[in-house]
Amino acid sequence: MKTKNLKDEQVRVGNVVFHIPFDGKNYLLHKCRRCGSCCKGQLYNALMLTMGDIKRLSKLTKCGMSSSQFIERMCVFGTISEGQEIRLPFYPQPYRVEYIGCFLKRYPEENEKTLTKPHPCGHITDQNLCDIYESRPITCQKFPYTTFHKDGLTHACYVDVPYSDCKGYFTRPNINKKNLSGLSPLLEKADLEIKESFEQGLIIFTHIIETKVE
Repeated sequence: MKTKNLKDEQVRVGNVVFHIPFDGKNYLLHKCRRCGSCCKGQLYNALMLTMGDIKRLSKLTKCGMSSSQFIERMCVFGTISEGQEIRLPFYPQPYRVEYIGCFLKRYPEENEKTLTKPHPCGHITDQNLCDIYESRPITCQKFPYTTFHKDGLTHACYVDVPYSDCKGYFTRPNINKKNLSGLSPLLEKADLEIKESFEQGLIIFTHIIETKVE
């Protein structure tokens, strides 16, 4: 599928509006192939956590950490500037975002300067499985979608098209709405959890940088 001049096809399932790229003949769809590429550095940035993520992950630790102890030992606070342009429906200009957040360490020496460097997640196994799968961060749960809130609805778009070399993308002439219905509750929950983290000050946008449309 070509990656330019794609039509934004909107499909609503419950309170979630999916934005599916369409080239006039085929839709760009996604199914995880469990290759582990997204966990091995494809996303480049360390994982930003929500308040919900921190509560779930702190309960997993064998030593029984509190949320504050988990943040102190297992996380890094830092400012991130997106290296790639983001293009979302309803927003006229492509843009880059800079924000402050709490990030899960991928290795013990992780610091603010390493957050944007490619590095495998510390929780991926040799079999490309996640050893914290049931409590994995919201960013992982909703990949490859990103979400935003508009008019009381959750909107879901692919976060990395056309940059990704993810093997899970494929094209089909039709959309299986039943498959999307399985994702809808998760994406709505993720959207609300991220919104809560903004309201509580765990995630802070410093500014949005618009880039020139060619």
